[in-house]
Amino acid sequence: MRFRRLFFISIILFFCIGIQTVSSAPEPSEIKEMKIKSPIHLKAVVLSDELFQDLTKEKENFYQIRKMKLDVMNFIKNTTNEPNELDVYYTYIPSWQADQWVGGKRVDIAVNDVIEIWLENGEYGLEPTLGGYTVEHIKYALEREEPIQEPTLHLWNRKIDGYWTRYSSLIVFGVLLLILIILFIIPRVKKSKDVK
Repeated sequence: MRFRRLFFISIILFFCIGIQTVSSAPEPSEIKEMKIKSPIHLKAVVLSDELFQDLTKEKENFYQIRKMKLDVMNFIKNTTNEPNELDVYYTYIPSWQADQWVGGKRVDIAVNDVIEIWLENGEYGLEPTLGGYTVEHIKYALEREEPIQEPTLHLWNRKIDGYWTRYSSLIVFGVLLLILIILFIIPRVKKSKDVK
């Protein structure tokens, strides 16, 4: 009797835990609230973007703290009386690796971008309040360069995974067709040649 009770309780707990979902992205209302609470809100042109600190610990997970210099076009909110040229620090994750990270939206910055950004004081200085969620592009620069180039092996693995995802059913069908040809047609052709 105890075993049955324990069994049913564990099944109920399993389904209750399984039903819960985990969301890594903040709710739109939370983003809006963080933007309102930000002490600095401005529109600016990105003058430079340079490496501040490389935090890459493994050869498969690349990320850096980068520093961009902004030329402020317009302060919408400036409670800290910042100057018209600012250094802003942000976490850079390569675009070719962004899908491997769980969490916030990546910050995509290039020299000559025109952006609207919400800032607060962080560990390194001024930082986007909520990562890429508080950096909005008004105008993208035409020339964009990845600070960390994708390793060749990673590029090939990513392309193969992409092709496999898109064409896996065709590949499996082709392999099965090839096996059927090898098993049924080739032996018949050999038999017909042997008979002649």
